[in-house]
Amino acid sequence: LDHRTHVSDDENVQAVRTSRIAPAFAGPWQVEHNYLPCRVFKNVSYGALAVTNVRAFRDLFGTTLPWGETIEELVDAALAISASDYLQAVREQQRVVARFTYRESLEAIARAFEEGR
Repeated sequence: LDHRTHVSDDENVQAVRTSRIAPAFAGPWQVEHNYLPCRVFKNVSYGALAVTNVRAFRDLFGTTLPWGETIEELVDAALAISASDYLQAVREQQRVVARFTYRESLEAIARAFEEGR
C-alpha cells in the first residue's frame, strides 16, 4: 500500500497508471443515491480499470465492471482479472468514458438553465 497525499496532477496520473487497481469507493449516501464520483471517470481515462461500489456504474460499464456485494468481494473480483482481460476491459471502459466530457456537462447545464426560464 502506497498512501500518497498532496501530489501534483502529473504524480497522481502516474500513481493511478502504475497501480494494480485504483478503486473509487463511495460512502453510504453516494451509493444509496447512485452518485457518480468523478474519480471513476478520471481513473479510467488514466488507464486504470473502474472499480467502484456505485451500482449506477454497472449500467454504464456493463460486464467490464468488476462487481461484488461487499468492498472485499469487489477488490477480490478486480484482482482476479487476467492481464489480457484487464486491458480489454479498460479499453471498453475508455470508450464509454469518452462520451462524458466537460463540454457535454456544460451544455447540459446550459440546457437546464434554458428550460428553467
